[in-house]
Amino acid sequence: LDAAEAVAERLRARGAEVVYILRGRDFMGGVLDKTGSDLVASRLRAFGCDLRMDEEVAEVIGDKQGRVRAVALKNGGERIEAQLVCAAIGIRMNTTFLAGSGIEVNKGIPVDASMQTNVPGVYAAGDVAEVDDPLIGAKRGLGLWEPARLQGRVAGSNMGGGQSAY
Repeated sequence: LDAAEAVAERLRARGAEVVYILRGRDFMGGVLDKTGSDLVASRLRAFGCDLRMDEEVAEVIGDKQGRVRAVALKNGGERIEAQLVCAAIGIRMNTTFLAGSGIEVNKGIPVDASMQTNVPGVYAAGDVAEVDDPLIGAKRGLGLWEPARLQGRVAGSNMGGGQSAY
């Protein structure tokens, strides 16, 4: 699960009513296939989350003290009472500061198995790193906590003279 699904499950575990609004039809597009996305949806529903797919929040409605009271949905026009709104919009990799540095940039920063960029001694890890994905035969960013954590360990080890591989 990504962070948004984890938050939804933890709120449900504490007894909160959760309405999960998803812009599209699939979870983590580009990372999960249709089956994987359906499994995430099934898990959230089994946990008691109300899933609203192909929908967006048009407005967060507050009271005079600035507290959230509701959200208005864009497509259905429905108003849902709320006390808390959590938002996750995905990942936009900030690589503009690397312009002219000689470090190769795609959407993110391509790295090898040691997490090294095309410039010797320069490493990248986490959401900005593009790693080899054998399923698609190309490099891509993963945008998930556990891979980012593991990539950071590999990069850190190798920056300190280790020989680790991701």
